[in-house]
Parts: sequence; C-alpha cells; structure tokens
Amino acid sequence: MLNLVRRAGITVILVFMVLLVGCQSTEIEFETDAERFKYEYESVNGKLDYSWQKARNVSIDDDNPIVYASYSDLIDMIDSGETFAVYFGYNKCPWCRGAIEAILESAKEYGVQTLYYVDVYSSRDKYEVSNGQAVLKSEGEEGYRELIVLLAPVLDDYILEDDDGSEVDTGEKRIYAPNVIVVKNGEAVGIADDSELFTDPYGEITDEIYSDMVNIYSEVFAMLTYQ
Repeated sequence: MLNLVRRAGITVILVFMVLLVGCQSTEIEFETDAERFKYEYESVNGKLDYSWQKARNVSIDDDNPIVYASYSDLIDMIDSGETFAVYFGYNKCPWCRGAIEAILESAKEYGVQTLYYVDVYSSRDKYEVSNGQAVLKSEGEEGYRELIVLLAPVLDDYILEDDDGSEVDTGEKRIYAPNVIVVKNGEAVGIADDSELFTDPYGEITDEIYSDMVNIYSEVFAMLTYQ
C-alpha cells in the first residue's frame, strides 16, 4: 500500500513537471509589433516589478505605432539620413509606465505612423562606483556605444552617485528610460523625458501632470515636421 502511495505521488510530480515545462516553453506569437508591445506592457499591470512595487496599470491601443528596433537598425537609419522618432524604455520601468500613454497620445496627435522602440532594460553599458571611480561592469549590446556617439548632441551625461551622494562621471553619454528622441535627416535634433514632472513614479498622475507630459512629447514629435 505504501509503495502504491509513493508511486502515485511520483506520478503526480512527474505530471506537474511536464505541465510546468510545457508552460515555460510555450511562446506567444504576435502578428504585429503593435500587438506584441500591447501585450508586453499590459501583462505587467498590477504585478510586482524589480523594486517589489506594484506596477502601474496601463492601457495600450491596439493600433499603436510601435515598431521594434535594435541599436544596429537605428545606426543604419541614421547613416542613411532618415527621419524618425524612437522611444527607449522597458515594460517594468515605473517611469516608462507613467509616461507611455502620454507618449502614444502625443504620437497619434502628430500623425506619427511609426514610433521605433528599443527595450533598454539590459542592453546598455552598466557602470558601478568602486573606490570613488566609475567601473564598467557589463557592456551593452552590439551597436550601443556607436549609437550613443551618434545621439550625443541630445543625450545627458551618465552620472552615478557614490555612498556619500557625490556625483561620479562615467565619461559616457546615456540613453535613459524613458527617452523619446527625434532624428531628422540623420541628425539627432530633439529629446524628451518627463521625469521631472513627478518625483514618485508610483504616485498619482493628475490630469495636470498628464497634460504636461503630453505637451512635452508633443514638442519633440512636432520636430518631425516643423524643424
């Protein structure tokens, strides 16, 4: 009887493992980048993020203009003298989640048909402070350093803080999240972020703050046509 119970238990465990592996190996297929983007951002709604905070709920339109791109893709477009807008962020970034609806509303207002998107969560250079110096801990993906050189005219410096709160310069520029950058005829002409509008990325976004965000992103999207 005991052996029978043990065999039954082992069978249950094996079935569970098979189901678990099956669930982990299942990949969702998307027909469009817009569909993929909507899923990636909305699937995080209400879940704990990297800071163990509950992610803000966001709603993404089905017909959003997002097209996924790599650093190399953007470099090729710049080298070809193209004009485009690109959003840098990632789905669990609380600042990005606070901004994304305003970004997409602004893009729609200015008739942006394609807004390129680069997920920067783990694709950038990462520095840490050691003995008062900035030390490179991991390099970004292929093309990252070349791209920040091309976008340098509009990028902020990559500044860290040590334990005492003193600033430590890495000597590099930085693509932050969220950043929306406009390139016109192969030249970076504008950048927008709204991080100064609210100090708590998990806090309430009032109608006034949201309106200010829309205005910030509208100004940079307007460069696609008017600058």
